[in-house]
Amino acid sequence: MSDTTSSLLLNPSMKDLTVVTFPATLKLTDSNYLAWKTQVEALLYGLDLYKFIDGSYPAPQPVIATDGTKTPHEDYSTWFRQDRLLFGAIVGSLSPQIVPLITGSSSSRDAWETLSKTYASPTRGHIKQLKQRLKQTVKTPTQSITEYMQTIKTIVDELAILGKKMDDEDVIDAILIGLDNNAYKPIMDAVLARDTPISFSELHEKLINHELTLTQQMGSHGIHQPTSAFYMQNNSNRKTGSYRHNHGPPTFRNQDSYNKYATSSAAGILPTPTSFSGPKPYLGTCQWCQQKGHPLGQCSIFKKEHPNISVPTRNRVSQGKNTQAYTMNLGHGSTKTNWLFDSGASHHVTSDLNNLSLHAPYDGTEELVIGDGSCLKITHIGSIIINTSHTPLILTNVLCVPSISKNIISISRLCRDNNLLIQFYSSVFVIKDRASNLPVLQGQAIKGIYEFRSTSLPSQPSVFTLHKATSMLWHHRLGHPNNKVLKLLSSLVSFNSSFFDNCNSCQINKSHRLPFATSSLVSKAPLELIFSDVWCSPVESYDETDFPYQRLTNTTSNSKINYDEWAPLAITLTKEFHPTNLSHSSISSPPHSTTISSNTSNLTPMSSPNHNTSPISSSPLSSDFTSSNLSSPIHKNSSPIPTKSPSDPLPHSNLPPIHTTFPTNQSHSTSATLPISNVPPSHPINTSNPNPNKPNTRSHPTPNTRYPSSEFYLYNSSTSYPQEPPTISHALKHPSWRAAMQAEFDALQNNNTWTLVPSLTAPNLVGCKWVFRTKYKPDGTVDRLKARLVAKGFNQRPGIDYVETFSPVLKPATLRTLLSLAVSNSWPLRQLDVNNAFLQGTLNEDVFMAQPPGFINPSFPNHVCKLNKAIYGLKQASRAWYEELKTYLLSQGFISTISDSSLFIHTTGPSPLYVLVYVDDIIITGPSHNLIDHFIHSLSVKFSLKDLGSLSYFLGIEVIPHPLGLLLSQTKYIQDIINRAKMSNCKASSTPIICSEPLTLQGGTPHSSPTDYRTLVGALQYLSLTRPDIAFTVNRLSQFMHAPSSIHWQALKRLLRYLQGTSHHGFLIRKESPLYLHAFTDADWAGDKDNYRSTTGYIVYLGSNPISWSSKRQSTLARSSTEAEFRAVASTTTEVQWLSNLLTELGFKSVTTPTIYCDNLSATTYSANPVFHSRMKHLALDFHFVREKVRDGSLRVNHISGDDQLADVLTKPLLRPRFNYLISKIGLASALSILRGNVK
Repeated sequence: MSDTTSSLLLNPSMKDLTVVTFPATLKLTDSNYLAWKTQVEALLYGLDLYKFIDGSYPAPQPVIATDGTKTPHEDYSTWFRQDRLLFGAIVGSLSPQIVPLITGSSSSRDAWETLSKTYASPTRGHIKQLKQRLKQTVKTPTQSITEYMQTIKTIVDELAILGKKMDDEDVIDAILIGLDNNAYKPIMDAVLARDTPISFSELHEKLINHELTLTQQMGSHGIHQPTSAFYMQNNSNRKTGSYRHNHGPPTFRNQDSYNKYATSSAAGILPTPTSFSGPKPYLGTCQWCQQKGHPLGQCSIFKKEHPNISVPTRNRVSQGKNTQAYTMNLGHGSTKTNWLFDSGASHHVTSDLNNLSLHAPYDGTEELVIGDGSCLKITHIGSIIINTSHTPLILTNVLCVPSISKNIISISRLCRDNNLLIQFYSSVFVIKDRASNLPVLQGQAIKGIYEFRSTSLPSQPSVFTLHKATSMLWHHRLGHPNNKVLKLLSSLVSFNSSFFDNCNSCQINKSHRLPFATSSLVSKAPLELIFSDVWCSPVESYDETDFPYQRLTNTTSNSKINYDEWAPLAITLTKEFHPTNLSHSSISSPPHSTTISSNTSNLTPMSSPNHNTSPISSSPLSSDFTSSNLSSPIHKNSSPIPTKSPSDPLPHSNLPPIHTTFPTNQSHSTSATLPISNVPPSHPINTSNPNPNKPNTRSHPTPNTRYPSSEFYLYNSSTSYPQEPPTISHALKHPSWRAAMQAEFDALQNNNTWTLVPSLTAPNLVGCKWVFRTKYKPDGTVDRLKARLVAKGFNQRPGIDYVETFSPVLKPATLRTLLSLAVSNSWPLRQLDVNNAFLQGTLNEDVFMAQPPGFINPSFPNHVCKLNKAIYGLKQASRAWYEELKTYLLSQGFISTISDSSLFIHTTGPSPLYVLVYVDDIIITGPSHNLIDHFIHSLSVKFSLKDLGSLSYFLGIEVIPHPLGLLLSQTKYIQDIINRAKMSNCKASSTPIICSEPLTLQGGTPHSSPTDYRTLVGALQYLSLTRPDIAFTVNRLSQFMHAPSSIHWQALKRLLRYLQGTSHHGFLIRKESPLYLHAFTDADWAGDKDNYRSTTGYIVYLGSNPISWSSKRQSTLARSSTEAEFRAVASTTTEVQWLSNLLTELGFKSVTTPTIYCDNLSATTYSANPVFHSRMKHLALDFHFVREKVRDGSLRVNHISGDDQLADVLTKPLLRPRFNYLISKIGLASALSILRGNVK
């Protein structure tokens, strides 16, 4: 915005001037003076030019009189030119209609004062106008909580500029008065019940959470906001009342008027408006074009697009007190939308705004990056609710991109937000609920693309919608009766009963075909030629009555053959009939011909009929029931079914719903395209062959159905990997788990893990068990099933079965340091996994174990296993494996570093080689690719291992290539924690912990499940290995694990909500990073309000990469802030010294002296001051330790301002602006920015 360097000077004469340019993002208008002033003041302060505005730098004298000679004042010339530059910048930041106000100003100060008097003058009229606006501001149904509170805050800030600053409680009262008394009553009651006033930010957070709850309730009950709705709005009747703080619910002087606007957003029902006196100007916003000054009924754009829709006007509604306010839904028809499933998409995308149930304009700067690299503009963001048979699916953060041609569903976001899993097959896919394993949706692969066709409306028709039914519609509803019946019913139901004769279904399905040609077959004896007619499904009826299978012989027209007597013959003959050839059927019997034609008429509009056939309905009951209840001349224009009293039992109480369908691969199916229902038939049809030994003699193959049957979906849904079996008996019943157990047992046998010996030789027998686990890939898909034989180490006795158990554990800082060096030097990173690593270790003690369950040797059932090598579960197993691997590496020329025993270095060759070991996971790096390949080959000869290629997933940490280096993230781990807490659909929080109320042991009620609290906090401690932004919060929550309360549980849930919004974040290891150590250290003095101990926080950098951080409560009480800060400096010195030694062992040295930055001046002075003060005697050890490092030149302690102290985020809760600033400086980045191609 400005620059004083010579490269930007207009000419050499401007060397003492500052070129002023204001950004054009915000220009002054009649309504944004406060925002404009805030922007310009900040810029002027930054350029040190505000002194021209406030008068502290007045204009010098134009001329100087010396000895009677007047000479021009050089300082005045400089001042004048600088003032003109500033004046020009101010003019450039004004909108055209504002510029005339300051055209006559002589200086920038004059112009500033003119604008201030115009827009910030504390006149009574202006103040009264703002207060009236504040009183009349209410939250509209289409307005979000954030928008509503921002409107209130803008008015309050304008009053503060005018010298009428409102009290915080008055602001809270103004916010609550404008809320819907029905929808937000719980929040209002909670605020009234508080003993202490609530802050603006805390109220904002509570209202946002409640708003989300209302939205979810609307989705769970199938209630959606209508596309367009009328609600009454009268500016003169706005509520004007007093709000009684802390004395009960709010009261209003015009209660009826208030209730008119306080609509319930959760119920979606608009109240009855009160009448008002006369026509008044409309001050609201049109719900169609979003323009002010006219309602929907007067919108010319709406009338042009929907000429046939009549909109009630305000005058029509105001004619009577009892007139109802009608709502309408414009997208009344069922709209089908095709959605494509995409595993490479990070967001759901649609091009049609009408697909979104709730939406808002997108005001961000990001764009949608597609496959060819081009960027598409995002106009809106919203959500969609898809109704299913199991539970509604909610698609959140759906991007509306008008220029995209297809609607896309992100598979990862769909599964994460709704806790689902998707199974893809060659031609179909099945979406299942992860918790219950029940199918939710099914679909087909059309032309190789998995596509879902949604028929659910984003906006459901309102219950108040008026629709005039036509006679044709009633004709379809009542089962296609004739015109006489409709005319009789028109006297009971209001509809036009005009005669019609154009029902295609009736004419097609009630017409008769031409007779078939005379058969050449002539029967001469009974039963030689039989005509049969299957007039209903050959199963028991709902009242368990057997329908007869009627057969008429050719020679005896009245003879009937009982189905039970000729069952085998009937089945055999029926199997030889062609399923779709009508010439195989005989004359239909008259008693059911009407029902059949009516049924086919009902089915015809629902499918694509084949006019060459007349399939018999597989479910004729619904049509028969409808038509039988209609009046007819036969029954004297009354219903043939008598009216039943409420006490009479209802027949057929187990009738299936009308949407019940049958498998589509049966010959009696009516349509192959009917949707699959989750409700099975009440009586499944038996299609098995009663004589399986007899071959099928059908000469014509049965046509294949168009789509697989419902059984196909259910069968494929059951082929997913099973859950981890609880017992070995369950595992042995499943072939996949049994194969995993066999593979483990074979590996143990091939490794010569044990030798069978008689049980009498075992002084102490250790049991064993099988442990089952499903291994997952980083994307959450199943990798493999793992069965592991584990010894019951708790049966071991010290001194007999084991002696030493210690095994080194990798330090996280070592991993980050090695990765930082590898990325900075562009070294390859390889990863190995040792197969059955613990089985490689040799035991020095005699350990006897029982034979594995399910694999007992039948020849020696009473023998036991004398272990030759270690096995999982033994107390010394990890140590035995480490010693085995260490011995081999040392024999190959490696040395174990002193700083970390898990790090091995090979320096005798042409180039160094580094090996980092964590149990059975190994990372290898170094400058030479050939040396790495050679070492992997030699290691594979000694141990059985898997070469996993480049480092990608290590200890639950995703290692993601980034344009700037390498990103370490734990996205899947975060989602697992959130799912474990059952918060997968929670709303994201902006910060991990609140600042207003510090966590203490006091307050709150004991948490009902302390185990859940401890489990989640323990899991979060491992997450802090890659997330320094949550280190302080996790450390604080860990201090209450012995007695968590409800307050601590809420704080834990807030942290999980923060992780929900930042699950893809991790810390970035940059390529361009100089090798020098520096650290930031800080302490929060007496921050713990329970024992008033301080918190130490530090973060150590290697160049620009954070490699070590800590947030920890100090072990002793500090009596001053200097003492607390100096203890933090001492702790940081220890960490920096250890990292310096580690770098030295790795063959690197910091290019500069390691530096510690501290924002406490006294602590910094004591670090370099050789004089020891008596007041610091209790810090003698820390003082001499730090002082010694400073004196020998291995460390420097410098002062830094508090604003630049990065360790602040590790010692105390912070507000969102400060928190976001610090985490951006620390080095956190998002993996989503890689997918967008837009690195922040």
